[in-house]
Amino acid sequence: MRQDPDGRVRLAVCHMLGMIGRGAKDVAPQLVEVMKESKDEKMRQTAAGSLWRVVGPDSKNIVPGLLQIYKNEKDESRGIKSNLLISMAIIGDKEEILIPLLVRVLQDPKNLKLRATGAAGLGYFGPKSKEAVPALIAALDVSAFKDAGEAFLTQSSVLEALGKIGPAAKAAIPAVRKIALDPGINLSIRLAAEKTFELIQK
Repeated sequence: MRQDPDGRVRLAVCHMLGMIGRGAKDVAPQLVEVMKESKDEKMRQTAAGSLWRVVGPDSKNIVPGLLQIYKNEKDESRGIKSNLLISMAIIGDKEEILIPLLVRVLQDPKNLKLRATGAAGLGYFGPKSKEAVPALIAALDVSAFKDAGEAFLTQSSVLEALGKIGPAAKAAIPAVRKIALDPGINLSIRLAAEKTFELIQK
């Protein structure tokens, strides 16, 4: 894949690997190398988009490389950074580094578009993310968003993360109940809040 001189072929292969999903897990290191070596933004975006679809708990060996790529990535490359974060969260290794990183992403006022990713990533760690509950509660307030779609996605992701944390997220109950009972809030969000409440109460 990396050696093919035709960029269109490499791009197509990267895309197809993502469609294969976990069946292509053995090529995850090659996708990482593509992201490191390619100067083509579209190629890097495609590799990153396929990566989270092929990785799993057995992909721990690529996490150091992903952390380095994330560190060097431009803030403008939100799509790539989002896919890197989700890939690392799915793998589930180095939570002592990743959970604080995801909390910082969740709290960054300059990158609201990554806030949903931060919440989704924390959800993958489940109860291990209990230290992030205060940050998740704060992120339920989406009043800073100008885009209603992004606000919806963020609030949905936060509620799902709190539900995955479960009883360790009991501090979120008042905020979650407030959303569930507010008739002025989108019905889908209210239903998601009710589900989260049930999961926390277990």
